[in-house]
Amino acid sequence: MPSADHIPSFNHLRVFVRAKSAGRATRVAYDRQQVEAPADGRIFAHVYEKFITAVLAYVARGSRGSALDDAVHNASVRMRASYDQAARGMKAILDRHPAREAVRHQRSTVVKDADGYELVSIRMHVELALVDGRHLITYMHFPSDALLEAEIAVMETTVALAARQMNPSAIPAIAMVKAGKLILVDPTQALTPERIAFLRTASAAYRAEWEIAA
Repeated sequence: MPSADHIPSFNHLRVFVRAKSAGRATRVAYDRQQVEAPADGRIFAHVYEKFITAVLAYVARGSRGSALDDAVHNASVRMRASYDQAARGMKAILDRHPAREAVRHQRSTVVKDADGYELVSIRMHVELALVDGRHLITYMHFPSDALLEAEIAVMETTVALAARQMNPSAIPAIAMVKAGKLILVDPTQALTPERIAFLRTASAAYRAEWEIAA
């Protein structure tokens, strides 16, 4: 696609914000190389897709059974330890927040601000209907590194905007999968003009580096 039309993916933007906040070099040029590579040269396969499938099966069985353990057992040697940590984390989350249903989202949402500016693209992985009646639209964050304040800010704002576009009555949520923690995002804090402006500035800065990397 023409670079002027490029909308950064959320994960690329988060990593970019992390690098800028830490005063390190960004990897936008590498992102562009991957996005524009021939299909057989890309590394876009979501390595946790089978894990998400296992989460759906685990919830469907009343958060009982072996679905998550089976996903760990069947994972590649390279991913098994990561799957194991994720499985333990999701069991903890679902123990504290019992769900009666989980639905996967395959497509990403292009998040826009009030001016219609396309800020970032994010896949909100699952919708969770909790036993207590709450409905969550949930982004699953798999990395285990501690997040910087700037990363948390862009994550909460992006998730809150995406959830509002998808279903204004739902609660935006972030599953910190390996930490076993579920964050319910407060839109009154995540969607202040300052927070949205910060996300827009980050998106514009990413696009500027994208252009330079052409």
